[in-house]
Amino acid sequence: MFDDHLHCGHWSIPYPEITDAVLYSFRSTFLRIPGYLLTVSTAEKTYHFGLNGWGSFWKNDLPFPVRREQGKLRYTWFSIAVRLLLFCYLIYLLGMWIFRLKTGE
Repeated sequence: MFDDHLHCGHWSIPYPEITDAVLYSFRSTFLRIPGYLLTVSTAEKTYHFGLNGWGSFWKNDLPFPVRREQGKLRYTWFSIAVRLLLFCYLIYLLGMWIFRLKTGE
């Protein structure tokens, strides 16, 4: 973030070109870790920036107009399926470990 533009990788967005900006604040479901999602729209594109929630930088005034909204993280069916498969695999590994302890292998 500079005095006159946002810069990230190959993107450089001058503040006067921003038509809408929303800063969503949220906390993760698992450790309640804070985070932000900044959505910046111009006439041509919409950009999304995932931001670290630690510190107070994003709580202060920004050099461009921004709406602040409370966001909520939700699980997708895919993420639930991956977590379930991982859990089942861990149970399988635990079972194999206990079996080997009992049989002496």
